Amino acid sequence: MADNPNAQLTFRSWLRRGLATQQKLLNANDPRASVKIDVAISGIATPPSVTLALFGPGDVKNLILSSVIRTWPKAGARNSEANYFPLIEFDQADLPWRYSPQTTRSNNIKPWLCVVAIPTGAAKVFNPSPGPPLAVVNVSASLLPDLGESDLWSHAQLHGPDISDDQALAQALDNQASYFSSRILSLNILSEETEYTAYLVPTFEAGRLAGLGLDNTGVPGMKPAW
Repeated sequence: MADNPNAQLTFRSWLRRGLATQQKLLNANDPRASVKIDVAISGIATPPSVTLALFGPGDVKNLILSSVIRTWPKAGARNSEANYFPLIEFDQADLPWRYSPQTTRSNNIKPWLCVVAIPTGAAKVFNPSPGPPLAVVNVSASLLPDLGESDLWSHAQLHGPDISDDQALAQALDNQASYFSSRILSLNILSEETEYTAYLVPTFEAGRLAGLGLDNTGVPGMKPAW
């Protein structure tokens, strides 16, 4: 791409596809967002509607590693630029917002995952056990970023000009997957001569509990993890 002077990249603050483009959070205490679907029935003039609950952050307990296509800095890297942000990049354009229960009509959808960079040794890591499906990170909340700003940490990338037409965008997402990627950055300010470990963690409490293998019944979908 560097050899092409006409190369173009387009960034979107969020991107969704399929039923998720129509989802709504009817009540702030609901654990999941919902989507209303009209059911066409022969002989009935006014079709009935059905409200379907979509998967939310509390329904996800793991992530397929093959969806990660890049991390920066690379594991074990030394002398990385301290004025750059650690990041993780996915080959799925909508992954950072797929399970966020927030309505699509919002302009600042919060991702259901975030990256935190912690000085190595400042966090205790417990490897997966027969109980929790994932490793557990125990860290002081003072080292974690403000989740109120989490919508600023992620974006979708189009490897070319933007696609403003919704139908054309949906078709491109289905047929031109390589045209898209998504990225989550850690906004932790890095200090020089300091070793860090970056973690991909849930941003919502229901997701945090699911990752720990704990009951998250009744937990509001939008409740932050810290």
